[in-house]
Amino acid sequence: MESITEELSVSEIVKSSRLLDCLSEETLAQMIESSESLVFKRGETVWYTGKEVDYVCIVGSGFVKMVRSFSSGQEVTAEIHGPGQLFGMLGTIQGCGCPLEARAVTRVQLAAVPKEKALDAYMTSIQLKDKLIQISAERMHQKVDLVAQMATASVEERIAMILYSLVEHFGKEDSNGVIDILVPLARQDIAEMAGTTVESTIRVMSRWQKEGIVAGRIKRICICNPDALWQHLKS
Repeated sequence: MESITEELSVSEIVKSSRLLDCLSEETLAQMIESSESLVFKRGETVWYTGKEVDYVCIVGSGFVKMVRSFSSGQEVTAEIHGPGQLFGMLGTIQGCGCPLEARAVTRVQLAAVPKEKALDAYMTSIQLKDKLIQISAERMHQKVDLVAQMATASVEERIAMILYSLVEHFGKEDSNGVIDILVPLARQDIAEMAGTTVESTIRVMSRWQKEGIVAGRIKRICICNPDALWQHLKS
């Protein structure tokens, strides 16, 4: 981790947060003044599981994944955060250490907001409390639905579900209807999120690539035939 000369200003990053956009200009200004810009290289850890840190993070550029590690050595990617998204807020409110490891998927620039500033904003803003509850509830419902569906789904269905979720949050469609998933993910990442092996993921993705359903771009995946992929959710 290192401080950097801002590619984006701290002000730009903080104001890009979809969670904090309900705060007053005065509260945001105080938050911006006390925050700093940090950069992490691809694969570098932002914080470790259980670690006590004195800031919450807003993603300015790049992507961060939240990872749960097990004693067996297995890792599971539980969540991905991209530009404009804030992470670490719930742990701050609960006063506990970080439940998951935060790791840079790409080179990432963050605004590190002191916990006391984030907590002050939460305690004094009814709008922020309401918005956090709403966003947390939506995420919880999405995760419960995904877990319930994946419990009885085939490997192909689980991978299709993960790609569909990534498209919803990080997809960008071009004029030809091809959807580019902006997060640079390896087959390992998809396998972890789908709860399957890398080998199985490679077999499924390779077959879909031959069928023209997906294609690989530099460190990214694009969906060439969304309708064909979505059919795997209904099989």
